[in-house]
Amino acid sequence: MWSATANDPSAGARAGESVLPDDHGLVLWLRALFATFVVGTGIVVVRLATPERAVGGLLAVLGLMYVSVGAAWLGRRRGVRPAALTAWQLAADVLFIGALSQLAGGAGAHFRLLFFVPLLLGAHYLGARGAVPLAVGASLVTVAGQIAATLQTGAPPAGAAGGAILDGQFSVFLLLLVGVGAGLQADRAARRGRRSEEAAAALWREQVEVRNVLDNLASGLVIVDRTGRIVQANPAAERILGVFAEEIVGRDLEGAFGGSLDGFSACVREVLAGAPAVERSELTIMRWDTVAVPVGLSVSHLRDASGAVSGVIAVFQDLTEVCRMRERIREADRLAAVGELSASIAHEIRNPLSSIRGSVEILAGELKLTGQQARLLQLILKESARVNTIINDFLAFARLRPARRLPVPCDALLADAALQVRQHVTFHGGDVQVECRCEHPGLVVEGDVEHLTQLLLNLAINACEAMSYTGKLVIAASPSPERAWCELKVLDSGPGLDEEARANLFKPFFTTKKEGTGLGLPMVARIAHAHGGTVEAGASPAGGAAFTVRIPLAGARAPAAAGAMAPALEENVTAAGAR
Repeated sequence: MWSATANDPSAGARAGESVLPDDHGLVLWLRALFATFVVGTGIVVVRLATPERAVGGLLAVLGLMYVSVGAAWLGRRRGVRPAALTAWQLAADVLFIGALSQLAGGAGAHFRLLFFVPLLLGAHYLGARGAVPLAVGASLVTVAGQIAATLQTGAPPAGAAGGAILDGQFSVFLLLLVGVGAGLQADRAARRGRRSEEAAAALWREQVEVRNVLDNLASGLVIVDRTGRIVQANPAAERILGVFAEEIVGRDLEGAFGGSLDGFSACVREVLAGAPAVERSELTIMRWDTVAVPVGLSVSHLRDASGAVSGVIAVFQDLTEVCRMRERIREADRLAAVGELSASIAHEIRNPLSSIRGSVEILAGELKLTGQQARLLQLILKESARVNTIINDFLAFARLRPARRLPVPCDALLADAALQVRQHVTFHGGDVQVECRCEHPGLVVEGDVEHLTQLLLNLAINACEAMSYTGKLVIAASPSPERAWCELKVLDSGPGLDEEARANLFKPFFTTKKEGTGLGLPMVARIAHAHGGTVEAGASPAGGAAFTVRIPLAGARAPAAAGAMAPALEENVTAAGAR
């Protein structure tokens, strides 16, 4: 005598509707059993109260109720709208209850109480728009039953007629009252449920948004409650601190981080104990994997609705790249000062040196010196020429002209550099096997061909001198994995790089050669920087040194980090070592 429709968890309760159960089959079986019980009870009551009355009508009502259950099952299988199916079954139940009341004779008044079952179910499942029509229908069925009983038995006595009328009016009034009241309460409950679902959905969306913000935040974030227990840590905090959130959340600061992050824990603990918030503090933490990480830390109080401190929130960033940039800026400032000083010194020395050398050359042509005096004169000429070479290198380093960037094919660039290196080796009587590799013949860089040739020659000749002009030299070009750079590599089989060279890589005037000026590698670094690239030095697979210069490919955009850093730095050099 009731039904159900499917539950749609995404839709929520609408005004005037209730979310119906999902198991239709079980409800239909229960409805059939209940109908059997009610009709069976009616048959028993009729047999006991009025044995002379036939029970054929009751059995017919039972059969019709079974037919309605079957029709509801077929409607469910064919996809009839659940609300319509429910309304139809409840209306049929009202008619069946009215028929039972009429067929039960004198006991029919007791069966009228069953009208409240479809009314309450209609209010629950359909709201006021279902309960009120059902109440009106039940009232009409009650009045029609009374009229039919009067016509069938004739006019009752005067007192009995008044009692029957009063009983009917009371039943109608009660049915309408229950139908309207239950429907309004059901609608109110549905509205409350809908508001509750909307509030829960809004809360869920806000939680998802906050979680997405925290998970995608580049800065580390750790939230600690008033007892010092870690409440939350985002993925950036895991990466910077070298921990896992599932291992530290729920533990206190000291237990979560141990002794490796004492400075971090102490700063958070001080603010939690009542110290002023830390706007910006820099400290170096030592992670469990012995990696020292400089971090910028800000710690602020968290307050509850009453304004009391309920915990602290620590926001921090990994300053490793910032520290490297600072070091590069300091190096750039130093190189800029060296360049200015070199230019001024070169101008001041070059003029008197030219006069001295010219005078000595004149004396050497006029004087006939022998022995020690001749050797001293030759020494003056030799050293003055060397000083002039150093001054020219100073000026070339300090006055590097701006790069004229054009598309440069890498295969032609490498072939030209390899040819000049072979001639240089032949001139010095060396035995160096020069190999040229270009993995992609169509690889094109954007740069100044003269500068790039000078860069490769400086690295290659430096490698030949380190190998004492005996060994193997490889000049190679290949695209980087991200396809934004061309990696120009110079590898040798020489003695490799020592610790002292690593500490002084690309510093002007640092050299391990007897007659070197120490400006070759700084010149390489300046050329790479002028092209918006970098230069790195490491170990070669053959055991010697390996230099890798990254130059932007033609038509490709370099990564933002390098592009943004280059204009601000005089030198953008990362090094693992130098000869």
